[in-house]
Amino acid sequence: MLGKLAFRNMKRSARDYLVYVLTMTLVTALVYAFSSLIFRKDFIKIDVWNDMMGTMVIVASVFVVLIAAWLIGYMVRFILEKRSSEFGIYLLLGMKKKKIAGLYMRETLLL
Repeated sequence: MLGKLAFRNMKRSARDYLVYVLTMTLVTALVYAFSSLIFRKDFIKIDVWNDMMGTMVIVASVFVVLIAAWLIGYMVRFILEKRSSEFGIYLLLGMKKKKIAGLYMRETLLL
């Protein structure tokens, strides 16, 4: 029964999850791009690290990681707030919190 419910819920909220997946993909690509720039051998050989540019690249990378962490937290809260009334209804119907967490995990795995 939980499998059917998870599949139906996944289909119903596919649009929200699409925004979530696209945002996470973009953030991951951005963090990877900045991280690969720091550790690139060509970039290190130029001896850029002695001047201001090396410091600026590191500061920009830290800034991108902080924004990525905030964005991930925001997206998780967004998804859970959209579904909070649904989870409350499940609790009112007598479903245990453990079952609701399992349902949410099944939906995530199906995606």
